[in-house]
Amino acid sequence: MRIGYSLVATTFITMILVVSAVAAREVRTWTNYRGSTMEGALVEVDGNFAIVEQPDGKRLRVPLDRLSREDQVYVRQSANPYAGQQSAAGDELTGPLADLLGTKLISSSGKKASTASLAHAEKVGLYFSAHWCPPCRAFTPKLVKAYRELQKEEKPFEVVFVSSDKDKRSMLDYMEEAHMPWLAVPYGSDAVKKLRDKFRVSGIPRLVIVDAEGKVLTPDARGGVTSKGAGAYDRW
Repeated sequence: MRIGYSLVATTFITMILVVSAVAAREVRTWTNYRGSTMEGALVEVDGNFAIVEQPDGKRLRVPLDRLSREDQVYVRQSANPYAGQQSAAGDELTGPLADLLGTKLISSSGKKASTASLAHAEKVGLYFSAHWCPPCRAFTPKLVKAYRELQKEEKPFEVVFVSSDKDKRSMLDYMEEAHMPWLAVPYGSDAVKKLRDKFRVSGIPRLVIVDAEGKVLTPDARGGVTSKGAGAYDRW
């Protein structure tokens, strides 16, 4: 009887621990690259997939490249909380890139994000563009496609949008309409003018590739992406 009781007690305790572990997971709002949302908690990371448990207990296997940039960063940091060059506060990138872009970025939904999301990147594309510019609207889908392919290949690459739109609403609408899966320098930020001046941007679209130290690798990568897509990465 004691053995049976011990087994039952052990099983019950184990169940409590499992339930507690599930309850302890952070239930958050997830956003995909098209802007749709769902509630759920990250259960585990399986390669390029996030296993998300919804409130009803259903588990979804979600490809990372289908998630918003913010959610991809959350998954990476959950898998390796010490990854990246973060400040003591743990939410800001330090170094040349932060000096160049500022410490805060935004998503297409207008949510604030940190430049810490760029910490893993060895190459960063600064994308100068605007919705009112027809050549920009023609090039953006090509850049989005190349970016998604590079993410699937787990290349250490990121893009930051630097808008030349006429107002913040136009900028966010452009990001959402084009399904831009990356972050942007906030509209009206001092960093926008600083970036245009530093890289002598007189026409758009323009894609400047820099390394983690802010050094220019390719002053204008638009042609390479247009002709080679993701294959241009190794030439930068």
